[in-house]
Amino acid sequence: MLNRIFYLTMFITAISLSQEPYIGIKELLSKRLLSEPKLYHYPPDPLFINRPFSLDMVMDIPDALIQSVSLFFKTDQMKNYREISLIGNYGLYRFKVKTNEFPGESINYFFVVYTNEGGIYGTPLDSRGIIKPIKRKFLDPIQYYDRKKRLNQ
Repeated sequence: MLNRIFYLTMFITAISLSQEPYIGIKELLSKRLLSEPKLYHYPPDPLFINRPFSLDMVMDIPDALIQSVSLFFKTDQMKNYREISLIGNYGLYRFKVKTNEFPGESINYFFVVYTNEGGIYGTPLDSRGIIKPIKRKFLDPIQYYDRKKRLNQ
């Protein structure tokens, strides 16, 4: 009986020590992250009301080194960031945002990559290496194209 308790205790200790400590969103937004190798993301423009769009990120970190890739986002109607785990396809990580599922007038988002060695990479980063979420407003497509048409005349 004591043997079983000992092994159970050792097993639980080994599991708890091998797991990475959870990093909260506030700490993640203020922590200096690694910037090399680069993570590439070009914000889609424009973003239209009630039209789905994709948020893409490309990187050249080998798949064998990646523990997880996440997209954090929130709309102006969401109180907290939502974390979405992404699965890559030859270095491309994509999430299709359906605006009817996530209502709002704007979106804030950023990407984070956790490696097996404990490194944390993110994009976009400011000059100090701290995450600076991208902020985009959703536009009315009719007004957008009317305005574009007037400017081209």
